[in-house]
Formats: sequence, C-alpha cells, structure tokens
Amino acid sequence: MITSERLRELLDFDPPSGNLIWRQHKGKSIAGNVAGGLRPDGYVRIKLDQRDYMAHRLIWLHATGRWPTEIDHINGDRSDNRIENLRECTRSQNFANREPYKHRTMPKGVRAKGSKFTARIRKAGIDRHIGTFNTISEAREAYLNSAKSLFGEFARG
Repeated sequence: MITSERLRELLDFDPPSGNLIWRQHKGKSIAGNVAGGLRPDGYVRIKLDQRDYMAHRLIWLHATGRWPTEIDHINGDRSDNRIENLRECTRSQNFANREPYKHRTMPKGVRAKGSKFTARIRKAGIDRHIGTFNTISEAREAYLNSAKSLFGEFARG
C-alpha cells in the first residue's frame, strides 16, 4: 500500500478541481496532466507503482496523511473528488447515502405488498420494518423520516 510520502512524490492535489496531477514524466504519465481515468461505475482509478487505487481514497490520504476506512461522496457524484465533497464514514452511512436504484419503479425503501406499501430500512446489516401504508407517498415519507433519524446527514431518499 502506498504511503502519503510516496503519494506526494508522485502526485499533487488540485483542490478546486478535485484532481490529482502527475508531478513528473514517467512512462505514460506526463508531468502536469491529470492522473487516472474514469471507470464505467463513475469512480476515478489511478495506477501507482503497479497497483490500482481509487482517486478519492488517495485524495483523503494526501489531505490527511492516513488511509480512510470508508469514504462517502456527499453529493453522490463518484467522480467529484473535491475534498469538501468527501467525508469519512462507516459502511452503513455510505450505503444510506446511495442513490436509489435507477431501474426501480418504487422510491427507495418502499415495496408493494398487495394493495398496500411497506417501508423498510437497513442499518448495520439488519433490515427493519417501518410499517405498512395505504399509499406510496405515506410509505416514502415514513422511510425518509426513519432514514433521517438513523443516518442524520447521510440520509438520502
């Protein structure tokens, strides 16, 4: 695993853009160019010393001098690596801040059950039943209230 000292030898961090910049020319890396490339899942990946790293984790290391356990992109944009958009979190908090799945027809946390709608939430690997409701909007509201209560600033609907 790369150290913060080695990282700073190889890359500079540009806070306004959230980009890591090559400090020297080596192989395909050209000094002054943005390091890394965008993966299909939206994260930026950078290869350093024959190992792949996620840019947001390297930026945290660059800024704080230590490896994070888990990093959350506050605005949900996986390629927005400005330090003010990154925060250390637990796995549970990171999942709470995920966008709803795009292919779903129901809001996040809501499922149809016959002619009723149930609201459920998950924290620390435990599913919690919030309640059964007559409308989608009632179930969604219950989910959002529970998410705010359980996850605070990490809650996303």
